[in-house]
Amino acid sequence: MNLLKKLTLAILFVGSITLVEAGNSDNLSAERAARAVQLQERVEEIKNLDFKTYSKDDRKALKSELKDIKKELKSVQGGLDSKFSISIGAAIIIILLLILLL
Repeated sequence: MNLLKKLTLAILFVGSITLVEAGNSDNLSAERAARAVQLQERVEEIKNLDFKTYSKDDRKALKSELKDIKKELKSVQGGLDSKFSISIGAAIIIILLLILLL
């Protein structure tokens, strides 16, 4: 039974580390949100341009820039919603240990 208590404490310690890391991501989320706003503003600037005045090479460069912005926006906005992460295996182990202990 002593081994079970040590194992439970170890798992809770690892879980608390995950919670601390998730708590520190608020500043990172604010930076990501600011970057997303900058990228969206740049997209609006590009959309408002008159493409007829640009050469073929310039239009191609703007098109590739839009593709890069789209990729970066996906990566930036994908991380905004993740506040807490725990693996399914760790969750199952925690639930099983709680069932065994209680």
